[in-house]
Amino acid sequence: MYTFKGYKGQGKLYITCSDGLQNVRVFINGNEIDVSEACRNNGKTYEIDFSDISVNDRNTIQVTNFVPETGKVNIKIPYPEVISGSAEAVGMDQSTLDLIDTLINNDVKYGFTSAQLAVIKDGVMVKNSAYGKTNSYNQDGTPKTDSSDVTTETLYDIASNTKMYSTNYAIQKLVSDRTISISDKITKFFPEFVDGENDPIKGKANLTIQHILEHQAGFPADPQYHNNKFNQETQKPDPNVDNPLFSQDKETTKEMILKTPLQYEPGTKTVYSDVDYMLLGLIVEKVTGMALDEYVENTFYKPLGLNNIVYNPLQKGFSKDNIAATELNGNTRDGAISFENIRDYTIQGEVHDEKAFYSMDGVSGHAGLFANASDLAKLAQVMLNDGGYGNNKFFNKNTIEEFTKRKSSSPTWGLGWWREGDNGRLWYFGTQSSSNTIGHQGWTGTLTVIDPESNLVVVLLTNKINSPVVDNTINANTFFGNKFTTATLGTIPTLVYESIIHNNNDAVDANVAQMVSENLKLYNSNSYLGEAVLKSVYSKVDTVITRAEERKTAENLSYAEEAVARLDVEKDREEIIKFNERIKNLGGKPVELPNYSTELEELKAVIKEARDTIEKGQDLEEHVHYQTTSWNKLLKAYEDAEAVVEKGDIANSEEIKTATEELKAAKKELVKLDKTNLYKAIEDANAKIEEGVLEGLDEEVKASFISTLEAARTVYNNKDASIQDIAKAYNDILAKYKELGIPVGDKNYLADLVNMAEAINLDRYMNKGQEDFKNALKAAKEILKVENASEIDVYKVYEALYKSMMNLELKADKTELSKAIAEAEKINLSGYTENSKAELSSAIEAAKLIRENSEATKEEVDKAIENINNAIKALVKAADKSELEDLVKKAEAVDTNKYKPEGVEVFNKALNEAKNIIADNNLTVDKQDLVNNAYKNLSDAIEGLELKGSSNGNAGSGSDTEDDDKKDPEDSTTNSNNNSNNNNNNGNNSSNNGSTTGKGDSNLPSTGGTSPVLYVAIGIMIIAMGIIIFKKRNTAEQNK
Repeated sequence: MYTFKGYKGQGKLYITCSDGLQNVRVFINGNEIDVSEACRNNGKTYEIDFSDISVNDRNTIQVTNFVPETGKVNIKIPYPEVISGSAEAVGMDQSTLDLIDTLINNDVKYGFTSAQLAVIKDGVMVKNSAYGKTNSYNQDGTPKTDSSDVTTETLYDIASNTKMYSTNYAIQKLVSDRTISISDKITKFFPEFVDGENDPIKGKANLTIQHILEHQAGFPADPQYHNNKFNQETQKPDPNVDNPLFSQDKETTKEMILKTPLQYEPGTKTVYSDVDYMLLGLIVEKVTGMALDEYVENTFYKPLGLNNIVYNPLQKGFSKDNIAATELNGNTRDGAISFENIRDYTIQGEVHDEKAFYSMDGVSGHAGLFANASDLAKLAQVMLNDGGYGNNKFFNKNTIEEFTKRKSSSPTWGLGWWREGDNGRLWYFGTQSSSNTIGHQGWTGTLTVIDPESNLVVVLLTNKINSPVVDNTINANTFFGNKFTTATLGTIPTLVYESIIHNNNDAVDANVAQMVSENLKLYNSNSYLGEAVLKSVYSKVDTVITRAEERKTAENLSYAEEAVARLDVEKDREEIIKFNERIKNLGGKPVELPNYSTELEELKAVIKEARDTIEKGQDLEEHVHYQTTSWNKLLKAYEDAEAVVEKGDIANSEEIKTATEELKAAKKELVKLDKTNLYKAIEDANAKIEEGVLEGLDEEVKASFISTLEAARTVYNNKDASIQDIAKAYNDILAKYKELGIPVGDKNYLADLVNMAEAINLDRYMNKGQEDFKNALKAAKEILKVENASEIDVYKVYEALYKSMMNLELKADKTELSKAIAEAEKINLSGYTENSKAELSSAIEAAKLIRENSEATKEEVDKAIENINNAIKALVKAADKSELEDLVKKAEAVDTNKYKPEGVEVFNKALNEAKNIIADNNLTVDKQDLVNNAYKNLSDAIEGLELKGSSNGNAGSGSDTEDDDKKDPEDSTTNSNNNSNNNNNNGNNSSNNGSTTGKGDSNLPSTGGTSPVLYVAIGIMIIAMGIIIFKKRNTAEQNK
């Protein structure tokens, strides 16, 4: 009796009876299969479908009762393949899977980029969905409207998932074929891989493949070969340093990888490094004699019919429209990063990873692979199928077990594979995944989850970085798309598990409602992440309402009402109104919003008054018009007010109030300029010139008079001149008359000046000087009434009035001050030190006092603006603690009671140090190393935790898989010659489509072309590759 991997609802066997075999009995899972036709037609191969009796996971086959006993039979059972089917067919709740669609679609609705999701359960593809557009934003960050829809065929840049589904698969294949061993030293493949004479850390001579697979090889995390300005000593970009390992050529990069100095002693710690997999990729190429992409495509993807997994897709027949875009502005992080030959266009169809693109020509062991979710899920299924798929066998079960078991120093790592371990990856794999769940994630927003206990594969592909960088001055790696639930990756697998574990809609409904609460906890309107998180909140509220629309229960309606009620009635008014309509349609109670109809009506009235003025135009009559600056302010305020009214009920109180006040102020502050008297003065002066008043005078005197007249014309033509400008131009002409001896005591001149003075709106001027002005104007009006007033008296009064007009000081225009305050208050101060934030806050408060002071001078206003600007310039960036804060949250969730005390002591010390770093609110960006070190120490401490009762092992020692020919100790089947009677073969040997379940291993074909099918050989003649082997085997022939 043998076992093989299978799934309910699928299964075929191929049987060929040898000449002379009259009968044989074949049982699968205890059910007899009719093979009589095969026995009647010896030598012919028959296909028998046993899908109606197959079961999930382990199936058994028994072959007995040969007639004659010397008869022989050849039976082949292919590995399972992925078939399409319904969720219900595999015991999953479809409504929970539908909820995933709602959640992702709503994320896309509110600004998330795009996604694909494929789910395989028990060999059945129960979900294969696509969401969003292939390119969601323009380079300036505005939403893009002309992109093609993502389909299930669209390719995604899977980033570091490349490590598993290209490099790890290749290494597993080569190890399984015994072409290489994980204990092989790197020098076996690259003798030139030696320590540099001045390298402080030595150890390359003893470095093994296992060290590399475990990310314990000593390499730095990211030496940035692509960056010509990178300091290898500090491991930071540095414009003043040339990178000694710089390369944008694959052959040169290979040399630089081999030259890269070790940063720590191999085997002593875990540092996730791209270099590890770049080197592994080169080993695959060296061993196979093929380029990495050529090898994996021909060995894995093509034999499986996976046409949508490929490196360099644009070079292999794919168009950009078939590929999801990644970063909007190349690798610049919206302008924050620069290096030689950096891309600044939207990346679409080229690998995003810098080292893969610039240094490795797009093909690398650590990144570069593109795939769609369904093909990647089928490829991942190979790991659940014990290393095969259909008629293809790639690696044996023992190899899979060796690569996926926990490494000695950490339960969350296998050989390359991420492991769930002791809840170590629940942020990615979900809260219900088994401890043996494996997978990986990619920086572009991709995730693969493979759970052998649930026979589950989940592939979530997103391009979350195809969105604007939120604020590249604070964190250049935080994209707008990062803050949506879909981008957190772990939520989707959690819901997939929910559809398996809890067929309870009430529980799911409650979980969805809780999402809103949790999302709102992350929202901080003052944070630079505020808008991004808020959009995610809207998405969750929308999801709760959608759930209530789909499942009309009292609880769901209550959840929906509560979700909307959590929003701010002012800031979120627009969204609340939309949500309220849907709540009302459900018969629920909408959130009561303040009624601003009265305020809107007032605004409309103010708009009507302004419109009447605007329709008359800036020019009122000849020589009379509104000052341009004040006119433009009115137009702008009118336009803004119209926009608020256009919003209708969704306009909030602040918007209505601001629009009303600004429009009223703009109308009130309209400055009417009457230039009639200035025009007359200019005309009179021209007439005097024509009369010859300048004849015989000194040329300098003539030039001065003409210059004054030209200046007056300039003021007259300037629609933005002030009343004082007009009065001065008028007075300057009279002053020239006086110099020429022309009488200026004429009451007409005084009357003109009085007219100009009366046009002055004293509300626009400071109190100082107003009393003198009022007295001078009063005296001027009185003398105009005196019939026989002398020219001297008239001129004295004229001069006094003119002087008082010139002494009037306009109130400072605080428009720019208000703008400066508003802009300063918009600054997200979360990324700056407390002291520098306090300086800015103080400058803002002082500026507000100036703004409220009606007698503030222009100098005071200008100084307040200057102080704000200086405080902004003086803001000191704080060290970025966001990742450390996230890690601390995760660390605080660790149950230290489960781990050995020595590791817990190190862990607690690192955690306390990290908390102290976080508490220092004045830690500047130039001390980022302190934060990074705290993160590293805490991360290392977490990795170093060991469960009580576990052994330390020997990390990186290079242990091999067990001998392929070693017999399972529990195998009771004995070997005998080919004519032995095996009617009583009830041994415990367990063969999974050619891979044993015990400790023993099995041989694999050295190429992907040989069919890895189950050859049941019990006292039978086995035909393999045309050779008749007269030997009974206790394991499947495909294990040969």
